[in-house]
Amino acid sequence: MRRFHRFVLSAFAVLLLAATPARADDFERGVEAFNSGDYQTAFSMFSQAALLGRPNAQYNLGYLYEHGLGTTQSYAQAASWYQQAADQGYASAQCNLGFLYQDGRGVMQDYVKAFKWFREAAAQHRACGENNLGLLYENGVAMARDDAEAVKLFRRAALQGDLRAMTNLARMYRVGRGVQQDYGVAADWYDRAAQQGFAPAQYALAQMNEQGLTVSPSMNQARNLYRMAAESNYAPAQMALGRLYETGDGVTQDYFQASVWYRKAAEQGDAAGQVALANLLLAGKGVDKDLQAAMRWYMKAAWQGAPDAQFALGKMYMKGEGVPADPVRAQMWFNLAASSKNPPDGAVDLRNESAASLPESQRFRAEELAHQCWLNGFVTCQ
Repeated sequence: MRRFHRFVLSAFAVLLLAATPARADDFERGVEAFNSGDYQTAFSMFSQAALLGRPNAQYNLGYLYEHGLGTTQSYAQAASWYQQAADQGYASAQCNLGFLYQDGRGVMQDYVKAFKWFREAAAQHRACGENNLGLLYENGVAMARDDAEAVKLFRRAALQGDLRAMTNLARMYRVGRGVQQDYGVAADWYDRAAQQGFAPAQYALAQMNEQGLTVSPSMNQARNLYRMAAESNYAPAQMALGRLYETGDGVTQDYFQASVWYRKAAEQGDAAGQVALANLLLAGKGVDKDLQAAMRWYMKAAWQGAPDAQFALGKMYMKGEGVPADPVRAQMWFNLAASSKNPPDGAVDLRNESAASLPESQRFRAEELAHQCWLNGFVTCQ
């Protein structure tokens, strides 16, 4: 969630308040109410101030609508109020309006408009605009890809202390995009953000330690950083910490601890965590063997398009593990896993072997089911 701010009034707003003393305290009372958790009063106060054209109140009202605080959540209303503040040059509103256009919330998704509003905020040296404009340049969205421009923007935002920009700048140095590859500089920027508790930076710096890419790589440091990020509920770090416990790399091997961290990632919807937890449940490692639970977690990951989960489900249907044997369903899952961009080891061979053993009618039915599943984004697969 983007942070709620109490903003300095513009000269125009000060003059307006002087001309309308009855409304002079609406904004301040709204801030006080928000900070005390009285969102309904905050909504009422900001509404009155926003109707007077105050951009900071319009921004705050948009924020309340975006997050459903003190009112029914409405991205469309959020966009409307952000737009009014953004049109007055209010940089934070320009950033948030850019986010809504980028994600297609409350407005039609439009990367060109997202680019416009991030650029407007960046022109005012607002870090959120610089960082997000950099991401658009890095990914070539709404304009030609320009890694050098992305680095320039990330650096400007990072020098303002923006933790996301620090992490993005570190990534560019790590992979050598838009700048000469330099693991030392990458580690330094990651460390700056990590020391301020930013979980993605802690996770990335842990990876660099584990991979021996820092000046003094240390598995102990990797483990500690993974744990800090995992305890901040960062799913990739939870997954990584679980992997260390499962393999015994840098820690005493402990399947139960692995299952604990995999479950935390899985419950956040992390597909890799769901597959890893299902693997332990299927094998009974660190947890009681539970085929039905394993199938449920595989299914959740398979619905996200995870080929490892699809392949595992195919084998469960083929063997009748936790579910009645069903060669057509097995073949459907094998087809999906084998046709993925990065099929699991053995998936193509097992798909072909399984298909050769099926009557033509069942083979065609499996292909039909797989195609329908793929068309529906995997969510109808069973």
